[in-house]
Amino acid sequence: MDSAFQISSLAALVVNLFLGFLVLAMNPHRRSNRYYAVASAAFSAYAACLALGGFAEDSAILIFWVRQASLTSAILPFAFDLLRLGITHADSDNRLIARELWPWAALIPIVAVITQLPSFVLDCRVNPAGFPSPTYGWAQIPYVAYWVVALGVLGSRYREGLTQSRGIERTELQFTVLAFVSSAIYGLGLAQILPLLTGSQDVGRLMPLSIVVLNVVLAYGIVTQRIMSVSDVLRRLTAYGLVAAYLLLLYVGVNALMAWLLVRAGLRADPASHIIAAMAVAFSMAPAHGRMQRVANRLFISMGSMDIRATLHEANEALMSIGTVDELLERFGRIVVNATGTDHVLIYLREDAEFRLAYAQGDETRRAPRLAADDALVAMLARERQAVTLVALRRARRSPARDAAGARLDAAGAAVAVGIRAKDKLEGVLFLGARLSGRIYGVIEQGGLQLLCDQLGVGLDNARLYTQTENSRIYNDILLDSLVSGIVAANTDRTVTVFNQAARRITGLEPAAVVGGVDRGVAGRAARRAARHAGEGRAPDGRRPRHRDARGRAGADPYRRIPLPRAHRRTDGRAGGLQRHDRRAQARGAGAAHRPSGEPGHALGRHGPRDQEPARIDPDLRAASARAL
Repeated sequence: MDSAFQISSLAALVVNLFLGFLVLAMNPHRRSNRYYAVASAAFSAYAACLALGGFAEDSAILIFWVRQASLTSAILPFAFDLLRLGITHADSDNRLIARELWPWAALIPIVAVITQLPSFVLDCRVNPAGFPSPTYGWAQIPYVAYWVVALGVLGSRYREGLTQSRGIERTELQFTVLAFVSSAIYGLGLAQILPLLTGSQDVGRLMPLSIVVLNVVLAYGIVTQRIMSVSDVLRRLTAYGLVAAYLLLLYVGVNALMAWLLVRAGLRADPASHIIAAMAVAFSMAPAHGRMQRVANRLFISMGSMDIRATLHEANEALMSIGTVDELLERFGRIVVNATGTDHVLIYLREDAEFRLAYAQGDETRRAPRLAADDALVAMLARERQAVTLVALRRARRSPARDAAGARLDAAGAAVAVGIRAKDKLEGVLFLGARLSGRIYGVIEQGGLQLLCDQLGVGLDNARLYTQTENSRIYNDILLDSLVSGIVAANTDRTVTVFNQAARRITGLEPAAVVGGVDRGVAGRAARRAARHAGEGRAPDGRRPRHRDARGRAGADPYRRIPLPRAHRRTDGRAGGLQRHDRRAQARGAGAAHRPSGEPGHALGRHGPRDQEPARIDPDLRAASARAL
């Protein structure tokens, strides 16, 4: 038999055994991992039958291995259903799973008997493709009927599971369906489509590798911790397929065109045309990848995936604007909810030695007031610069730290936690609940969320500086307004920046009409008015103070009537000695009465003999005069 078929069969056997052992070793306590190992053993048994049949030289031995390959292939529907139960019934009782599997347990022994009947395989020979081509008898009819019923039952159960499941369960079921479809497309392509297009049966020798394709896709969907969603996988495969097809057509087209031109020119076309075509492919690779990626995104735009580029652009505009921390978190929360479609968002920020809840939206029962700085989840986020998902924690091998981190995510009702870093230090934690669409947070979306949180860390630094500045400004405004002195300040551009309440009382101007305008002598007018009022004995706002005597009792305005000293009253009680003047003159005279004799402005120097003894001033009059001045 052809060596290519033997090599591909042995490769499928070895790869399947290795993948089954690897997936089981990753987390033997997880039911889906154990059931995958059972399914991988069934696939390996089928590959082993193909490989052993490939080495058979006798017709009877070849017929025997064909019978065994048919028997082991009949176990594959059972393996797919077992894998489905391991995904959808991860925590269910084993008896429930046994009740779901009993039809397979009843049918597989019957199929085993059918495959061993003499009328199942009449003869067998090796076809041009290099693999066995048996001649079947009447027993093939019930065998085919079994496969029709099995595929119908599997399709119905998987459709029901995809409808009812959410999150990672739905994703794993989708990858199981994708694995089956990919394997079928690969096998049919090698066995039927390519031989029909090329007219050669040689590619059919690689058909056993379809089992490898099946197991690789299954293993990725079951065990990978940072898993991509099915839509992301399909988008990438479509983009790469389009790029490959475009480059292939470009190479063929350029090669044919250059060969024609060189032949017309009388030159040899063989090496030159291929070199020019290869150069055209090399220079077109990067632009082609970008264009085909955009085409693939448009094809899968309805899959509900997160638009990373648009979200980052929106977040950059919102987070770079000036505002307080509360305003920043409010804008960021709306952006995250709109981008991911999550049911609730929690944001914790560092305060001293713990993390306190700073923003919450959604489920009220999932809001914890604080998060310890030594929490296992916080330590994991501080150690790893990537998001931590509940899917990754449950798929990895169990450990006390992972169990504690998973319990914290369960308590918050979150599916993913992302660290908020500022200056290479963990300053907060973002918790996101499950998505309303039932989709998971794929590895691409986790990377986008990490970039968003990095932007939030920068925005938090700016918001905190702005908050400190605003608090300082408010404190200064309160302090200035509490002063009794009028304060007016202007900057170097003569723009008024400070105008407190006392200045408003003095000038009669409103602060809103002065602050921000050009200083046109406002400060000077205010100062002159305050000086004039002080000279008149008034308060800075123009009001006259009430006179109080030494005992604190309210009295008359000292400007209204100033009592004369007792020595200058007549015997009839009428005032004498000093002439009556207006109130301002009396105040000046009363204030000057205590000056030394002979000095200018001395009261007795103007109104009596110079050598006369100065009058004694009443202490109450002196205090009232001092306050008036």
